[in-house]
Amino acid sequence: MNEFYQNFNSVSEFNYSVHISEEFHFVYFNNPKCACTTIKASLNLACAAALGLHLKYQGIGDIHNRHYNLLKTPGALGYARFRELLADPSYFKFCFIREPVHRIVSAFASKLTWRSDSLAALNRRLGRPDSAALPFCEFIEVLASDDSIRDMDEHWRLQAKQVCFDLVQFDKIGLFEEFDSHLKAVLQRLFGEGQQIFDARQHFQGNISNSNSLIQTLTEHNRAEITEIYKDDLALYSHCTERQGLD
Repeated sequence: MNEFYQNFNSVSEFNYSVHISEEFHFVYFNNPKCACTTIKASLNLACAAALGLHLKYQGIGDIHNRHYNLLKTPGALGYARFRELLADPSYFKFCFIREPVHRIVSAFASKLTWRSDSLAALNRRLGRPDSAALPFCEFIEVLASDDSIRDMDEHWRLQAKQVCFDLVQFDKIGLFEEFDSHLKAVLQRLFGEGQQIFDARQHFQGNISNSNSLIQTLTEHNRAEITEIYKDDLALYSHCTERQGLD
């Protein structure tokens, strides 16, 4: 599994990012800042309903707690079995991606504008106090200086790495910009008609960032820097948007 692990900081982070159902034959590769909380909740609730099990979320932490939910990790399944599922055409492999400039702005707004674990880890990497504020322009300069910093956190890591794009033959790559229709199509494909999306933003208001206002302040220089830093993701996004009309 080394080819998968190298995209992540640890084996546990890799396991946390992959969601598997043997009952309903799917593998979902999680992509933070791309409605992943809503996707994980919707998948787990649909599985529970189809299996006649009770699952209710009291807080947003429940959605991210793998032990609280039904979907398995590769480690829990067994890595040999996981490889078999990836090669099995009866298993539906999917992920979601997002336009890279908006994603990086959302990552900064939700993770680096308060005393989060992500901010503390980044500051320690830079030799700064854990809670030191980091202006957005400085954040972009830091990302441009070192690819390993760009990829140290799942919220701003290259999406191509986060979803293991080069290692998986995906049946569906959904777009954040077409989120409702694409997730509904996935849920219908897996569970049949009448599936509901569990919108985590509506149920837990604290999950909403101020990225919309921040992105309006970006300069052309900011955008050019982000475009260069995330050029691989921009190529991936362009490829996937072009494919939408062909699928």
